[in-house]
Amino acid sequence: NQSRVFGTIDEDNPGTFNMIANSPVPDFEGAGVYNPFDGLFYVIDDADFVWVVDPITGFYVNLGMITPPTGETFTGLEFDPITGTLFGLSSNGVGTSSLSTINLNTLTVTTIGITGMVLAIALAISNTGILYGLDIDTDRLYSINRVTGLASIIGHIGFNANFGAAMFRNALTGLIYLAAYNVAVNDSQLRTFDLVTGLTVLVGVI
Repeated sequence: NQSRVFGTIDEDNPGTFNMIANSPVPDFEGAGVYNPFDGLFYVIDDADFVWVVDPITGFYVNLGMITPPTGETFTGLEFDPITGTLFGLSSNGVGTSSLSTINLNTLTVTTIGITGMVLAIALAISNTGILYGLDIDTDRLYSINRVTGLASIIGHIGFNANFGAAMFRNALTGLIYLAAYNVAVNDSQLRTFDLVTGLTVLVGVI
């Protein structure tokens, strides 16, 4: 988002960013996700536009606008690897965060419920379909009920996170990663979660 480019990092050695293409999105790309069913990436920016991104060329296509829960913007996206359902996590940044499902064909949002998280910033899902969310107000990992939207505290992530963040799953290993800004070291880091305690382990600086 800082330099507005799309590219890759090595999840085992994230110190090098490999640029693929410039991003045409003029607004902050607040949420993104890889779709394992069609092999494409999807992004929702802070102006509520949905973009589809080709991972080979980095070419962006604007699909149109979407309407998040009132006063909120999307901060996390995740496809259920079993059902293909796209879940969206959104927040107003001052105390309310919601879980929704998103239909990319119709660009419609169905709100499931308010999570109880203050500033939900990232979303991930396990290989078995369990939803996890990060709250950067409390610096805690939560599990999220996919039926009610209600979040339950798992534990503290072990550092002070701020600004944008992202979570993602390695489908082969089952590990869930966190890309986040660490206030104490004034840098962005890649980490892995202990899903039992919520603590994260540093992989490296991004």
